[in-house]
Amino acid sequence: MLEPNLKEGQGGLRDYHTMLWMAKLDLDVRQPRDLEYFGLLSHAEFQNFWEALNFIWEVRNHLHHISRRKCDQLNFEAQISIAERFKFKPEAGQQPVERFLGALHSRMEWVKQQHLMLLHELGVAKKGRGGRKAKSPWKASSSSPGAC
Repeated sequence: MLEPNLKEGQGGLRDYHTMLWMAKLDLDVRQPRDLEYFGLLSHAEFQNFWEALNFIWEVRNHLHHISRRKCDQLNFEAQISIAERFKFKPEAGQQPVERFLGALHSRMEWVKQQHLMLLHELGVAKKGRGGRKAKSPWKASSSSPGAC
């Protein structure tokens, strides 16, 4: 089982903020809805994107609440608690925490893909195989810096 970073990991809130900043620089985007207005996202893509972000924000807010401090690394103990708070139930042989993590992962993947497509659309996507390897949003342990 893994521990995603809701802010700094791929598909996390940092990707969203980067999208806005890049779009502001290139197209004078002033609010998130302008991503749709300027044609960077279709209406359906924007709706899915916004739903994904709201889910991530809600998870992060619950994580801050149960941690009683700023915390972006979704540790094992918090995963179970948040899955219960979101009322995930066992289904198809999966435990509630597994279903919760699946829902979170799919939404973070959506944000990541929209981020990468926007960078490509704006002509700033990394080309070739060189360069720095991207950090994974999922950590195997909570011993890394910024862990809760």
